Amino acid sequence: TVAYYLVPPGVVGARIVIVLWTLRVAVGMGTGTLVNTLASEVFPTAHRATAQSLGQVGASIGKPVGILTEGLLAPMMGGHWNATAFTMCFQFLVGVIVMKGFPETAGKELEDIGWAATPTHEAKE
Repeated sequence: TVAYYLVPPGVVGARIVIVLWTLRVAVGMGTGTLVNTLASEVFPTAHRATAQSLGQVGASIGKPVGILTEGLLAPMMGGHWNATAFTMCFQFLVGVIVMKGFPETAGKELEDIGWAATPTHEAKE
């Protein structure tokens, strides 16, 4: 997406934008599915709705904060294109946080996942 905002003008640039936009849409749909799947696997049933609600609250707060940040950075960075490209680089941090901070759930039962071992879950056994 960063490259999308830095494409040179003209016919070649327009073709690059079309390809990049198509890839952006495909990746956007895939990440939405992955985030919903991850939330349903990592959190136990008793806490799943709360976790997804907190994720939606974070998204609702993060979007206007991102737009405000971009607007404040634009005059300092020479325009909206550069500020947008800069703020979008922080999306990569989310991937690192998920890779380092979330447990691997492949081949494990929900009860075996670290976050699922809660007193509520243990009391039901």
